[in-house]
Amino acid sequence: MPDINAIHIIIGAASAVIGIVLGWLIRGRRASSENSVAKAGWQEQLNAQRSEHDRLTEQNKTLMEQVSQYAASGSDAHNRVKQLTESLKESNEQRDRLEAQSGELRDRLSSEFESKLAAEVASREERIESMRKALEGWQARLPPLIEKYAARNKEAEQFESDLVAARERIAE
Repeated sequence: MPDINAIHIIIGAASAVIGIVLGWLIRGRRASSENSVAKAGWQEQLNAQRSEHDRLTEQNKTLMEQVSQYAASGSDAHNRVKQLTESLKESNEQRDRLEAQSGELRDRLSSEFESKLAAEVASREERIESMRKALEGWQARLPPLIEKYAARNKEAEQFESDLVAARERIAE
């Protein structure tokens, strides 16, 4: 068996030190590349969540605009109902006046004039009835839109809370 001398020990120790240093450098490079890959993945997820948040925010804005438009159309319909009610009152007052005058003018007017007056009152009543039905149709359509808005708002809040939770996980 060969004798182990100081040179063998130094060569063995130097080889071990060189191996440790090379292993340390290779491990550091690999850890650095893994760290950059992980950072890129997290950044990509963060960008995806930001874009989703922006999309949801934009969708929420459009829904809010739609709700305000529906509210405005509901307000317009309400104003139109007021106008129609006033028109109906005026029509009723005019009818009452015409009925009072018709008693005085009945002797002088022919049966043709009376039939024309009755047709005009009937057409106005039909018009008022059709407008009332149209208004009821609008009033029936408004609550489902409000419910849709409430559901979308809940979804947006859920997405917001999910986003906050995801950001907390990212921060951890």
